[in-house]
Amino acid sequence: LAIAVQEEVNESSDEQPIVDHSVEEGSEASANDMESGSEDDSEMEFVEEIVLGASDDDDDEGDNSDIEADSDSDAQSDSDSENGDGSDLMPALAKARASTRKLPTKKTSSSASASVSASGERVLVGDEDIRAEGYVSSDEEHERNTIGNVPLHWYDEMDHIGYDKAGKKLMRKEGMDEVDKVLAAKDDPLYRRTVYDPKNDTTTVLTNRELIMVKRILEGKFPEVGFNAEQDYVDYFTSEQEVTPLSAAPEPKSRFIPSKWERMKVIKIANDIRAGRVAIGKKPPPKKPDFYLMWGEDDAVDDPVKRRKAPKHIPAPKVALPGHRESYHPPAEYLPTEEETKEWQEADPLDRRINFIPTDYKTMRHIPAYESFVRERYERCLDLYLCPRFERNRLNIDPESLVPKLPSANELRPYPTTVGVTYFGHTGRVRALAISPTGELLASGGDDQIVRIWEVDTGRCLATYNVKRLLGLDPVPKPSEEALPDHAEDEPRDSAIVKLAWNPQPRYRILAVGIADRVVLLHGGVSTACSPEDAEATASMLSGALFEEDDNSDDEDANVAKESDSELDDDVDENELDDDAKRRRALKKSKGIAAWMEDGDLSPSAIAEGGFAKTSIVFKDASRGNILDLSWHAKGEYLVSVCDTQRVASQVTIHHIRKRLSQQPITFRTNLRVQCVLFHPKKPILFVATKQQVSVYHLLKQTRMRRLKATARWISSMALHSKGDNLVIGSYDRRVAWFDLDMSDRPWKTFRYHDRAVRRVDFHPRYPLMATCADDGVVHIFHARVFDDFAKDPFLVPVKVLKGHTTTTDGLGVLDCVFHPTQPWIFS
Repeated sequence: LAIAVQEEVNESSDEQPIVDHSVEEGSEASANDMESGSEDDSEMEFVEEIVLGASDDDDDEGDNSDIEADSDSDAQSDSDSENGDGSDLMPALAKARASTRKLPTKKTSSSASASVSASGERVLVGDEDIRAEGYVSSDEEHERNTIGNVPLHWYDEMDHIGYDKAGKKLMRKEGMDEVDKVLAAKDDPLYRRTVYDPKNDTTTVLTNRELIMVKRILEGKFPEVGFNAEQDYVDYFTSEQEVTPLSAAPEPKSRFIPSKWERMKVIKIANDIRAGRVAIGKKPPPKKPDFYLMWGEDDAVDDPVKRRKAPKHIPAPKVALPGHRESYHPPAEYLPTEEETKEWQEADPLDRRINFIPTDYKTMRHIPAYESFVRERYERCLDLYLCPRFERNRLNIDPESLVPKLPSANELRPYPTTVGVTYFGHTGRVRALAISPTGELLASGGDDQIVRIWEVDTGRCLATYNVKRLLGLDPVPKPSEEALPDHAEDEPRDSAIVKLAWNPQPRYRILAVGIADRVVLLHGGVSTACSPEDAEATASMLSGALFEEDDNSDDEDANVAKESDSELDDDVDENELDDDAKRRRALKKSKGIAAWMEDGDLSPSAIAEGGFAKTSIVFKDASRGNILDLSWHAKGEYLVSVCDTQRVASQVTIHHIRKRLSQQPITFRTNLRVQCVLFHPKKPILFVATKQQVSVYHLLKQTRMRRLKATARWISSMALHSKGDNLVIGSYDRRVAWFDLDMSDRPWKTFRYHDRAVRRVDFHPRYPLMATCADDGVVHIFHARVFDDFAKDPFLVPVKVLKGHTTTTDGLGVLDCVFHPTQPWIFS
């Protein structure tokens, strides 16, 4: 077999090698032939080695050393154990066959195949180079398995290895085991050139030409012998542009349809131009240089471009030039006296206006060395490197442009502007004012403990009530004007009238007076201002008509009440009691809080004629202090009072005037001091102001609804708008806070325009007006309009500052102010 292969190789070497390109005749062709001839010799030696190696294995069957010595046989048998015979040569074989198909083929009718001879050996039949010449059937050219590039071990446990083009299974063939492979390696002469294809489960016998190609590919050479890698360029297509194009295909449709992407891009650019992000026709700003003066003075550079980007250098402030005081011979008016010199020496160094005493020397020879020279130089050095310096940029802004545009004050009329009536008659400081609901009468009271009823229009005093004589209180001594300490009279003294409150219902002519630790209900009507119907309603209210029979019950009713005292214990649940038991329990608790006393003629006829009548509420708590505030409910039957007492739970007391009942529904968990109280005009809600917050209580549910946190340190007064949605508080630290109850628990606005403590704030019940008064002696009038729309904030504009009062020597100013119920007037 080796001799036959050698002869075939020799015959093929005599022929001209097949080349796919034209070469020039001459020296180049002869050189190529010589090179191809040398390569053929080496390749034939490789083929002989394979063939002769197979024959040697046949001659020496029992010699295992030859099998072990042959590395190709070992590698082949090792690879056959898993992937079959010659699987490593499949990539090189595929590349070799691909290159072979591109070559021109030689016409022949014979075919090469492996058959079994008479002796039982497999031999090549026909021309072995036919497959290399390109005569390969379609079945062998294309892989039959169509599973794609997937791992083959996925089919290890299956009876098939994949699928063909029709989707049918390719059944696995029964391969050779290890024993069969060893026997085939000894017996089969074509075993060493047989390659196993694991994907299609087929074997292929390599021809001599394929072996040569595999060897060249493994060596990194071209598969075909004599292939010229540096062929001459053939200009198949001319570079000249012809009139007639090579392609006559019709124009595509996309060239005639506007592009959607281009349209979107144009719209985006147009939007950027409208928004100003893209500037058309404008040159980009010049780039600033990155260098700057390192050792030069940047302040001296006029060109701002040449200045550095670092913060501007700020020179140290210069020392003030000396004046006439620093002269060695100053004028006489600059020389201090002995008293001024002594005062300068006793003063603190930080409080001295100058740090030296001017001295007069007749001549310069008499001037001694400056003793503070070293100290001043040292302090100057400290100022240079320790004190921070910054530059204040002065803005050229018109101050009028910073003021908000407000409507003209004439457009916001009416509001009080001038003093109309002055009421004289009090001998002490006036602390409280109250206007009747009809606006006809004005009540005033103060340190003289006298309540005066004035006629608003004329200023005439209609009635005078000496409360100190009626209650039997000791007169208040008149303070001396000598050496009054600062704010010595800031708080009211004992037995002074601190609060007046008129009943908001016009038919009840009742005036509540807060003096010392008592609440006095006076009949505030006079014969000229009280009708018989109003007098009867007032008498019924002051006499407690609903409980008159209970107070004057006979012995039988008293015995029944004694038998039922056990039902009035606090341990008994209130829901288990009937209406009479509940009323008796409330009456019992009320008698434990306060006592109701009558004085004067309470008949309607006496009241209509202007007779005196009063009802006093005396608290039974021994530790109770002075009355701080009084407030009526809108219906006129409830009165709430605030007392300065040691018992925290007894500070706020609500009185039912008609039933003569008193109760204390609010219990404070902490030691909070109540300053003022206020009823809601339309809802059963009570506002209780302590020093720094305002609590809102629901009286029917007896729970606290919310807590308003003020920015003040000590609340002095508060006022509620007639709609009940806005609350204003004043404080002793000169602050006025406006709360929008529908928006937040924090102040909507906080103002600080008074110079001293704010004493009173008030809303007008009809006009959009608000007023505040303080110890600085002025009253500020505001146009305060509240809207029903939640989106609109209140409209607040200052319109007038009334300066009719003067500040007293003890630092007090305007202590109270109140609006007229129907007219744009204010009383202060």
